[in-house]
Amino acid sequence: ADEDYAARLVEKGLAEKADYFRYAQGHLVLWVPDNSDVDLQGELGEVLRHVKRLAIANPRTAPYGRAAQAVLNNLGLADAYRDHLLLGDNVTQAFQFAAQGGAEAAIVGKALILGSSIAGAGRWREIPSELYPPIIQAGVILKRCEVRAAALAWRDFLLSEAGQAMLRRHGFTSPQAP
Repeated sequence: ADEDYAARLVEKGLAEKADYFRYAQGHLVLWVPDNSDVDLQGELGEVLRHVKRLAIANPRTAPYGRAAQAVLNNLGLADAYRDHLLLGDNVTQAFQFAAQGGAEAAIVGKALILGSSIAGAGRWREIPSELYPPIIQAGVILKRCEVRAAALAWRDFLLSEAGQAMLRRHGFTSPQAP
């Protein structure tokens, strides 16, 4: 789903440029467990200043982690969190760290929260999208695809109004134009 990864597959010749497609844009939320004392109301920077240990996906390997790091940079909190970040391999692991008490809060994808049953055991607020670069979800159909008709049908569904409506219900929006 990572736009950069899909683009690299095209660059490496594993897929045709015509088989690359953008289908959604992800969004970030700040999530805390129900038993947290963190008040999610108010200015986001102030809210985060009260979080001692924050979980995010690893910015070196995960698009949502890069976006979460951009939020901290843009709020002037990167230095304050330098030694207080708990890095997950991915956004799901970052969420689990907070859900299980290893961190007080997590910056994760909105779709993860809307699609997780354990997310109901917490509270969240959306992070303004102007604080991080767009998290574009993209796909590509590989040249070696054995069932090309099925892959094309899946792509067509994701790009259809029904597919876009399903993605919106799960916290995504339509992708920004390239």
